[in-house]
Amino acid sequence: MKDVIALQIAVESFINAIESEEYTTKIITGTMNDVDQLGIAEIIDPVVSTFADILRQETLAQVQLVLDGLKEPIFITLESGIINLPFSNISKVDNFYSELTQEVPVVVNLVVAHSKLNASGLRIDTLGNVTDFLSNPAQFTMQIITSVAEKIATIQNAPDDEQEESDE
Repeated sequence: MKDVIALQIAVESFINAIESEEYTTKIITGTMNDVDQLGIAEIIDPVVSTFADILRQETLAQVQLVLDGLKEPIFITLESGIINLPFSNISKVDNFYSELTQEVPVVVNLVVAHSKLNASGLRIDTLGNVTDFLSNPAQFTMQIITSVAEKIATIQNAPDDEQEESDE
C-alpha cells in the first residue's frame, strides 16, 4: 500500500483545500428497505471501501450515504478532517488552533445528520486517524456499523413531531 500524503496536514492547508473543494467526494444512495433486507453491514461496506480507496489516492475524502425511505433522508458521511467538525463547518476550524501553520494528523469523522437524531440534527464522531484507518479498515468498519445502527434506531424510534405537519 502506498503512503498517503494527507496523514498530516497544516491547518491552513486543510482549510484552503476544503474551501476550494480540493477533495474527492462520492455520494452513494440507498433506502431504508435496503437496510432492512441487506443489513447495515452490507450498506456500510461500500461506503468504507470507497472512502479507503480515495484516501489511498493521497487526497482528502468525503463519502456520503444518503438513505431514503423516511419522511426525510438520513445522511451518513465519512470525512477526512482535522477536528470533529464536518466540511460544511470549515469556517469554524481555525477557532480551535492558535497556529494555522501547525501540522496536525488527519482523522476520520463519521457524520450522521437527520432532524430526529438529536436536538441539533447532527452527530459527529471522530473514529481515529487516517493512518490507523488504512492499517485496519475492518476494525473501523465494525465501529461504523455499530454506530450507524444505533443512530438509525434512534431516528426510527423518535416520536413524530406533529408540529412539522401542521401549517402555522
